[in-house]
Amino acid sequence: MLVQEKGEKHVFRKSRKYRTLCSVAIGTLMTAVVGLGGQPVYAEEVVGTGNPATNLIQAKPDDIAEHVNQANQSDQASGDLPVTVPHEELDKAVQVAKGEGVQVVTDKDANLGTTKTAEETATALSKAQADSDKQVAEVKKVTADYVKEKATHARVVKEIETANQELKAAQVKAAETASQVNQEVEQAKTRVKHQYSDARIEESTREVSSGDGRSKTDFENYTKQVQMIGIENQKSLATYLDKKSRAEVIKTQNQALQRENEAGLARMKEENEAIKRRNQAGQSKVDEANRQGQAAVDKRNAEKQKLVTNRDAEIATVKERNRKKQEEVARQNQSIDAENQADLARYNRELAEITRGEDGYISEALAQGLNLNDGEPQARHGASTRNPDSIISRGDASLGGYSRILDSTGFFVYDHFATGETLQFDYQNLLHASFAGKEITHIQYALTNIHSPLGKNAVKLVVPNDPTEGFIAYREDGTGNWREDKMEFRLVAKYFLEDGSQVTFSRTNPGVFTHSSLNHNDIGLEYVKDSSGRFVPIHGSSIQVTNEGLARSLSANRASDLHLPEEWDTTSSRYAYKGAIVSSMTSGNSYTVTFGQGDMPTNAGNFTY
Repeated sequence: MLVQEKGEKHVFRKSRKYRTLCSVAIGTLMTAVVGLGGQPVYAEEVVGTGNPATNLIQAKPDDIAEHVNQANQSDQASGDLPVTVPHEELDKAVQVAKGEGVQVVTDKDANLGTTKTAEETATALSKAQADSDKQVAEVKKVTADYVKEKATHARVVKEIETANQELKAAQVKAAETASQVNQEVEQAKTRVKHQYSDARIEESTREVSSGDGRSKTDFENYTKQVQMIGIENQKSLATYLDKKSRAEVIKTQNQALQRENEAGLARMKEENEAIKRRNQAGQSKVDEANRQGQAAVDKRNAEKQKLVTNRDAEIATVKERNRKKQEEVARQNQSIDAENQADLARYNRELAEITRGEDGYISEALAQGLNLNDGEPQARHGASTRNPDSIISRGDASLGGYSRILDSTGFFVYDHFATGETLQFDYQNLLHASFAGKEITHIQYALTNIHSPLGKNAVKLVVPNDPTEGFIAYREDGTGNWREDKMEFRLVAKYFLEDGSQVTFSRTNPGVFTHSSLNHNDIGLEYVKDSSGRFVPIHGSSIQVTNEGLARSLSANRASDLHLPEEWDTTSSRYAYKGAIVSSMTSGNSYTVTFGQGDMPTNAGNFTY
C-alpha cells in the first residue's frame, strides 16, 4: 500500500509597523523691549520752514500710533524707548531647526520693564542677551537630538522593511513548497493508479506549523519540514513501486504454479479414483472368493456330515482369514484416504504461503510437523556427560548483551570445551513444543567441538536453559582469515513424545528448522552447513547457500549495511529473517547440522558467537 502525506500550514503573517517620527516643539522665543528712563534731555529749538517736505509731490502720510506716541513724549522728563535685543544668531538657529523638521513656536515679545539708569539698562540688556543665548543653545540641542533621532528612525525603518521583505519571501517559498509537495502527491497517485489499477493508496495530512507568522526562521523551518515530507513521499513511492513490481513477478509465477498445482490436484484426484476402483474391484474379488470358498465348504460339509466337528474348526479358520483380509483392505483404504487428505491440506498450506511472496516468507511452501516457534524460558536442562564448571543467571556481567536479547534464566558455563569433545544436554519442563499435534516432553542435544580457532585446542562454552536459544561460544581475536581461523560445532538434536517414543520426520510431517542470527561483519562471519535436511532460503534474507555448501551472507549484513531502521539480531525484531535460513527434514529421527564462525580482520577484544 502506498502512503503519501500532504503538508498543510497555518500562517498568520503580521508585518512590523513603522513608528511615526513627529516634529519637536521648543520653547518660546522672546524679543526684549527695554524701557529707558532718567533726567529729561532738551534739544535746542530750531526754526523750521513750516513744510519740511516741499520737494515732494505727495503729502506725507499719516503717522502711525507708535510715531504719534513718541512725538507726544518728546521734550518730556520720562517715557519708553523700545530697544530690541539682537537675535540674528537665534533666528539662524531657528531656521536650521525648521530645515531639519523641528516645529518652532514663537511667543509674543517679552517686556523686561523700564530702566532708569544706564546700569539698569545694561543689566536688562545683559539679561535679555543671556536669555537669547540660552534659547540658541536649546534650539541647537533640540535640533541635534532630533537629527540623531531621525537617523535612528531611518535605520529602524530600513531594518523593518528588510525584515518584512525577507519574511514575505520566506512565506512565499513556504507556500510554493507546500503546493509543490501536494502537487507531487497528486501526480504520484495518478501515476500509480495508471500503472497498477489495483493499487491501494492511503493519503494522510501532516500538520506543519509556521508559528505565528512573524518569524522568518519559522517559515524556513516549515519549508524544510515540508521538503522532508516530499523526500519521504518520493522514497515511499520508489519503495512501493519496487515491491509492487517484484510482487507482480511473484504473482505471475504463483499463477503459473497454481495452474500446475490445479493440474496436479486433478491428476491426484484421478489417481485416487483409480485406486478406489481398484480397491472396489479387489473387494469384489475377495467377496467372490469368500462366496466360492463358503460354497465349497458348505458342499463338503453336506457331503461329509460325519466330519462336521473337524470341519467346524476349518470353517472358523477360513472365516477368520477372510475377516482379516477384509480388515486389511479397510485399513489400506483408510490409509490412502488419510494420505490424500494430508496431501490436499499440505497443498493448500503451501499455496497460501507461496502466494504471499513478500520479504520474511519462505521461498517455497513447506509443511511443518515440528513446532518450536515459542520460547521455553521456563525449561530445565541437565548435563549428561559432565557437569559445568559454573552456573550463572540472567543478568550476570559475563553475559554482556546476551542478557538483553535472550529469554533464558539459567546458563551452564564450560571454561574448557576441547576439540573433539562431545557434551550432551537434556531439556525438560517444556510447555509449547509439539510434533504433529502431540506434546514434546523431552529434547536431547549432543554438541561436538570439531574445530577450535587457529592455534587453540578449546573454547569457552555457555549453554542456555531454553533449547530454542542454542548456545554461545567465546573466542579471542584471531588472524582475520575466516576460512582457516575458525571454530565449528556439530549439533545432533532428538525429540521425544509423552509416551517416550522418539519423533520421526516424514514427508507428511517434516521438521522445519530455522537458523538465525547469522552475522557477517568486520569482526566475524557466521554460517551453517552439513544439514541433514535441505536448506530453503527466505525472501529478503541476506543468507544464501554457496557452491561450497555454506549457508551464509556473501557481504556484510549489519543493520546499517542493509539500510534497516532497527537492529535485526534480536528475538523480537521484525527483521530477524535478514540473518536467517530454514532447513527442511522429511526423513529420519534426529536432526544434524554444523555451526561455524570465522575470524575477520577487525579486533574487538573477546568475540562472542
